[in-house]
Amino acid sequence: KKVCRGCHTKAEEKRLASVCAKCSCELSDDDMVLGKPRTIDSLPYCRECYGRAKEVIMCHHCRKSIKDVVVEARGRSYHRDCVQCAYCKANLSEIALATAGNIRIDEGGHPCCDPCYKKNRQIEAKL
Repeated sequence: KKVCRGCHTKAEEKRLASVCAKCSCELSDDDMVLGKPRTIDSLPYCRECYGRAKEVIMCHHCRKSIKDVVVEARGRSYHRDCVQCAYCKANLSEIALATAGNIRIDEGGHPCCDPCYKKNRQIEAKL
């Protein structure tokens, strides 16, 4: 008998709707939200696997999971020490926290402090 690795329910006790992308269990009505499965990147997940997957927040800079304070900046998540100016390496976490993530971003999509942003804009204007 097939058993879900996420919630340990026997597959035949669940009604077939689709299959969890993580543990391959058949999704039941309990796994649905408004009649549709919970999804991550358009893939269906059972309630248990979805919850586990959503708990992990990855740092955009170092690509490691964030377990303490999450600094949100321009829709990206960072560790406190990882949100830094791409040019002078100044830490931007306090600015990001104080401005609700509203920090400068250069042409390449990298975080910048105000002085480096202005300096690079002046250099680009001369080219």
